Amino acid sequence: MDSEHLEDGLTDEDRRSLCVMLTLEEVREAVFSIDLDSVAGPDGFGTVFFHTCWEIISEDVFGAVTEFFRGVKMPKGFTATTISLIPKTASPTCWSEYRPISLCNVTNKICMKLMTIRLGHVLPKVISLSQSGFVPGRLLSDNVLLAQELVHSLESRRPDANVVFKLDMAKAYDRVSWEFLYQVLRRKGFPQRWIGLVANAISHCWFSVLVNSEHAGFFHSTRGL
Repeated sequence: MDSEHLEDGLTDEDRRSLCVMLTLEEVREAVFSIDLDSVAGPDGFGTVFFHTCWEIISEDVFGAVTEFFRGVKMPKGFTATTISLIPKTASPTCWSEYRPISLCNVTNKICMKLMTIRLGHVLPKVISLSQSGFVPGRLLSDNVLLAQELVHSLESRRPDANVVFKLDMAKAYDRVSWEFLYQVLRRKGFPQRWIGLVANAISHCWFSVLVNSEHAGFFHSTRGL
């Protein structure tokens, strides 16, 4: 990948903040920020269980999450994810007419929530101002307005010699190459330890499609986010 146009936007303090060891309070805040209505993963323990029994299980949960942040690979039971197919139409006849949703174990959600919170503090420094998705304080509607203004400007200046392309990347996030992702993170200045956490989070997941309320075995992911 040609990465000459990617710039390192992180400071040493940013890198330290991403990889500093967790505190029990930090983990607790992540646990209680997860929606109570979220569906349980394959292990059957939903968010309500973690909220209700926190005083009993807090040390065990903290220990497991801390191990992940130390770089320990998560076991299959930790990352197992159920894929449930939700029909988009009244009578679906092909795969494209289903919307897959992933039902993760809460322990896995906690790790991802903590990574998301930490990443959110540095995202504005590494994401272009023209990109508004997933960055706090930015709105997708701003890009819509910008596109409208650009088209209007083109029409008013040279209406007979302009071309506008609209690109729709179907399933783009599902097809991202992991090696491409790691190279981008390195070029953007993320520490190797953080890249290792990302690799651990996405490359050790196991999925099982729910068919007629039964799990149809597990398969390992090879790309995508």
